[in-house]
Parts: sequence; C-alpha cells; structure tokens
Amino acid sequence: MPVEANSPRSRKPRRVLILTPFASPNRGGAETHIDRLIAALARRNILVTLLTYQPLVSPVKAAAREPLPNGEVIRIPWFGRGWHPRIEPYAPLNFAYLVPGLLAGAIRYRIMEKTDFDVIHAHGFAAAVVALGLRWTGLRQPIVVSTHAVYGLTQGSSLAKAVGMLLRRVDQTLAVSEASRRELVSIGLDPARVGVYRHWVDVDVFRPARSRAEARAGLGWEPSVPTCLFVGRLLRKKGVEIVLELARRMPDVRFRILGAEGDMDDEVVDAAAAIANLDLMRDPGGPEDGRLRTIAGMYAAADLLLVPSQYDEAAGLVVLESSAAGTPVVASDLGGLRETVTSENGRLIEPTVDAFESKVSAMLSDRAALGSLGAQARAFAERQFSERNVDLIVQRYGFDFDNASD
Repeated sequence: MPVEANSPRSRKPRRVLILTPFASPNRGGAETHIDRLIAALARRNILVTLLTYQPLVSPVKAAAREPLPNGEVIRIPWFGRGWHPRIEPYAPLNFAYLVPGLLAGAIRYRIMEKTDFDVIHAHGFAAAVVALGLRWTGLRQPIVVSTHAVYGLTQGSSLAKAVGMLLRRVDQTLAVSEASRRELVSIGLDPARVGVYRHWVDVDVFRPARSRAEARAGLGWEPSVPTCLFVGRLLRKKGVEIVLELARRMPDVRFRILGAEGDMDDEVVDAAAAIANLDLMRDPGGPEDGRLRTIAGMYAAADLLLVPSQYDEAAGLVVLESSAAGTPVVASDLGGLRETVTSENGRLIEPTVDAFESKVSAMLSDRAALGSLGAQARAFAERQFSERNVDLIVQRYGFDFDNASD
C-alpha cells in the first residue's frame, strides 16, 4: 500500500528529497534510472532535491550545486574516487565508506536550508541509513527505499538480519524486480510493504532507425558486417570476458563495446588493440539529449545486444533500450533478466561462452527471423517499458493524483 504523505493537499507542487551515493555524471544503471525518474517527476509537476556525492567512480567533477528543471542537485565532496568497485563486495566496508559523508551532507543541508519535503526517496541501503539519520533533525516525512540489485541475501545471515532491521524501519520498499522482491520477502519483510517497480525508457528517443544501414552510416560503421553490441560497465561480473572470447572465436562478426569504467578496463583496452574485429567505444558525452540519441543510434545499428552477466542482474536497463531500438537481446538466464527478456525481444541462455557463441551464430545466420524478432522487440518495449511505469513509484509516494498538484 502507498505511504501517506504528511503534507496536506494544496496548490503547491509536492516535493521529494532523493538520496543516493551515485548519480550523474557517474555512469551506470542506477544513475540512468535516477536521471529518468527526475525527468518523469518534472513532467508530473513534482519538485526534487537530489543529494548525492561528487562522482565516486567516473573520472569527472561536477558542479557542487546545479539546477534541475524541477529543483536542484547538491553534490557532496568525498574521498577515494575509484575505490567503490573494489570494496563493493564487502558490505560492512561499503557502508562505512558510503554512509558518513552523505549523512553529514544531508544533515548540513537540512539545518542550513530547512526545506520541507513530502517524502524521502532513498536509493540503496546506504541511502536508507542516511534517510533514517535525517530523523535526528526532526524530519518525519515517509521514507521510500528503492533497491537496484539482487543482493544474494541468505535467510539468517548477519547481512540479511541487518538489511531486514533497516528496511522494517522505513515506510515502503520498492524492489527493482520480482527476483529482488522475493529475496526481501524471504528474509522476513512484510510482503504488503514491498512493492515492485519496473524501469522505463523514452521510446521516442530509443527507437529503430529507418534502416540499419542508415544507422551505421551515421556512426561510420561498416554497412554489412554482422555486429554485436555490449553496453555497460567493464566489470568481470558483467561477462565482459565472454565478449572478448567471442571476438576471438568469431572473426567475421564485429563486436563493439560501449564501456564505462570497471575492473576490466586495462584488459579490454589491450584486447581491442590486439583483436581486429573488437572495438572499444567510450561514452559519447556532450549535452544529454544528443548523448542519448547517439547511444540510441548504436543500439539501432547493431544486429544483437549481448548481456552475458555472470550474476543475478537486477533488471538490465540496456535490455529496455535495445528492445525499444528494435534490436534483439541475447542474455544470461539469471536473476531479473528473466523478467525483461522474453521470446518477444530476445533469448535467454546459459551464461557461458559456448552457449553465447552457438546462439549468436544461429541468430545472425537467419536474417529474416532476426528482423521479425526486432519488430516484436519494439512492440514489446512500447507495451512494457514506457514512462507509464513511473506512476507506480508516484503512487508509493502517496501522491494519488495525476500531476501531484491540485
């Protein structure tokens, strides 16, 4: 059930405080989701203050305060850029690193600004701790927590007990997938207080090109070479090693990696230099609208998107983007990918290099079936992955009217 927002209905727009350690210009699935959430809330006349860190992974620095179309973002300086990927597997160390600076910055903001909010939306467990910490300042607004992963929690473990204790103190939890929701319920959370949200994509930006040849010409890609695309962090757990091995085994196929920083950076750079049919591309950067359209064009220009994850991926935003662009997906049969990849937009297979080689070869050899699947993928995205999905989040805020203002 939705939380009850404390402030009365009025002609004033509702206000949301979003807390997260990671936001743009960091690159990743959670960061992309938060960008899209803020834009969707703006279209619903909901004001947002985003409190986050300066980028902890991407090697860039952003403004300490920056306006948003519907509010502002405040970035807190913190030490240890590049540390997070290395300490992420160690939960106590991860919390010790992520919580203190964000909590201190949030308390300082609360004391200095004295801004009232209708709801606090925390992204991830560290941000949930910060949200509860703000209650020390007298802030009593409802707290909604979103998950962005399947965490591998084991009932009865110390980590599961800590997560359960934390989430029982917030008002609502929004799981990123049914797999995530099942995990949280299995450790003892009340099912009535754990909802599921589904990611969405701008189907007007991510859309098929008039022709794949035209899309490739715009990017300077070869017009007729079969092309597979990987989009994501250059992390071992993302299955990047599988993509590299496929490039070695399948010299007649072009493999293009659009990669953000990760623990395999050096290996991928070396492989791209040594393997003729492997290309490493970096984020195109620039104004966000142009950047997204360039990335959308890459999806539309590829024959297949590869998602060879080696862990229980929460949902896979790249699946949504590729489907909307009319490009089928070959993905590991794990976690939340089972919910976003169906026979209508791709194929699920074992997360091994042999399975990917076999399936990719078979799909690329049947161009008619591949084209038909691409058309189905676009229709599937329009039905399942449009911005209508944000309405569930708004309802969980307790905002039970269309544009959140009378």
